[in-house]
Amino acid sequence: MRISSVMARGDGSGSAAEEAARKLRSVSGENPGHIFVSYDSRLDPAEISDCLSRSFPDTSFIAASSYSGVLSDQSGSFDTDRSVAMLALYDGEGSFGSACGYFGDVSSDAEIEAIIEQAITRAGRNGEAPDAVWISASAGDENRVIGVIESMMGQSVQICGGTPGTLNGLGADPESRSASAPGGMVCGTRFLAVTVFFPSCRITTCCRSAFAPSNFVGRITRNSGNVVYEINYRPAAEQYADWLRSLGYVGRQERLSPAALQRQSVLHPIGFMSGSFGAQAFYKAAICDRVGTDGSMTLLADIPSFEAVTVMSDASKDAVAGCFSCDRSSMLYYRDVRYYGSMYAVCASYGRNITGAEADRLAESVRSIQSRGAYAGLFSDGEQGRVGDSRNQNGYLMVCGMHFYDAI
Repeated sequence: MRISSVMARGDGSGSAAEEAARKLRSVSGENPGHIFVSYDSRLDPAEISDCLSRSFPDTSFIAASSYSGVLSDQSGSFDTDRSVAMLALYDGEGSFGSACGYFGDVSSDAEIEAIIEQAITRAGRNGEAPDAVWISASAGDENRVIGVIESMMGQSVQICGGTPGTLNGLGADPESRSASAPGGMVCGTRFLAVTVFFPSCRITTCCRSAFAPSNFVGRITRNSGNVVYEINYRPAAEQYADWLRSLGYVGRQERLSPAALQRQSVLHPIGFMSGSFGAQAFYKAAICDRVGTDGSMTLLADIPSFEAVTVMSDASKDAVAGCFSCDRSSMLYYRDVRYYGSMYAVCASYGRNITGAEADRLAESVRSIQSRGAYAGLFSDGEQGRVGDSRNQNGYLMVCGMHFYDAI
């Protein structure tokens, strides 16, 4: 196994993809077995797909759009230009298969199963369960896709991925050019691109929250679904603002407008405990989508009445460290380990409020933790991975990674 990464930017989709492909060809004279691709959401996926098909006709690939730039060890900082990152796997003894397509809003999961079966067939490993699966699914359909994969392969299969930053994803194989996915591209409201991995090395995955709970705890005393009217019998926005002031996130006397509270929730979301594993509690975080004139907060998550809630603080660097160190724990069974590289999906807070400075901070977190090995990544609209109790889940405000390594 060998892994190489490249990153390129250009004036248009074609020029960025062509430059990245040129760099990748210069790394090695052989075709990769598989390529991960993340591309700036302002670029045209059809041009990127066409470039990949021409440049690497015998290589499987999976790609997803990334909010406002890409992550790559080849970039000096977070890249907000029209950029493309590629992570190439060279593994003559392993096999990989990719497929993509559409599925309908129906109770039957046959269309999703067919896409996954197609990927396994292209890997040449019919009847075998892959070591891991990377998915790029349409927003809102991630848990459905995870459920189908687990029903086909068992709950022990490792699933990792990131929801594309816009309503387009793309994934292809040499044989995947079809009317339903022209040029290997899928766009729209319900789609799936998937890669199955049967590598000669080992794979481990993990998913961690990018936020940590504060010491302030309250209870939701009045709500309707995701609209929270009261926390501790006070207007929810009023209680939340007081927590922000007490934690020093805003000035003691600072008056916070509804728009300011909504922006604060991107870096300091409302958190609630979603479960525990041993002595460790796991929290889910919810961004505030809207603040009402009555002091209510509409959250991007349903929280039950009387649920204990808190304010979450930024822990993106710890999340990346935890994502990598937790995965490394799987390697501790071996005395010496050769690490090859990683693919990451990092939450972009729905891409609406993230700024260049915040994105730089996330990118620097990855670089500071992962000082060796190739990596690439995308800023995603949802993250899929194995949480602490080993369940595959879709989450938000998370960091997930797929790591390739071997025992020496």
